[in-house]
Order: sequence, then C-alpha cells, then structure tokens
Amino acid sequence: NEDAELTGAAVAAKVGATLGSGRIVASHHVAHVDPARCRACGTCEQVCEHLAIRVGEVDGRRIAVVEPLLCQGCGVCAAHCPSSAIAAGYSTDQQIEAMLEAMLK
Repeated sequence: NEDAELTGAAVAAKVGATLGSGRIVASHHVAHVDPARCRACGTCEQVCEHLAIRVGEVDGRRIAVVEPLLCQGCGVCAAHCPSSAIAAGYSTDQQIEAMLEAMLK
C-alpha cells in the first residue's frame, strides 16, 4: 500500500530529525529513586537544573519521579538527597572516583 509506505517514511524521517537534533538524549546514566527510602521532601526537585525530577504519586505513595529523557545523570539530586534515596545512574564508586581524579588533574 503506497499510503502506508509514505506514512512510514514520513514518521521515520520525523523521528530521525528529532533524534539528530539533540533534543532527545536517552542515557543509561539516569538517576533512579529507591521508593523505600524516598521521603518525598522535594529537595531533589529543587536542585535539579534540568527539571528532570519531581515529587509525584506512584502506587498511592508520594515519591520522587525521574523523567529519563530530561535527566543528564549529573548526580546533583543524589548528592543533595537527605535520605540517600537517589542513585545517579549506573556509575560505580570506582568510576566516580576515577572521574573525580581526572577532573582534579
């Protein structure tokens, strides 16, 4: 079907253009919230300069929620979380230490 092919090509072009523009950046270094530790205090929401985290309701409980497409994995939220409920992506302690050492050189 020619219409379906044109529609598919148009959608593919639009997705390619959006991804190529740098407006959407998905990374595995996205912060995660441990719901068992989160107190929904809002500190993370206040310090996130990317507006990637907000306090919301999940399964009837208020917790911090991370928007993966906005999160840059910078770790500011994790550093400021008073209950240590946020991990800044998948970086190990060794990786973080190596990054800090490299920055200090």
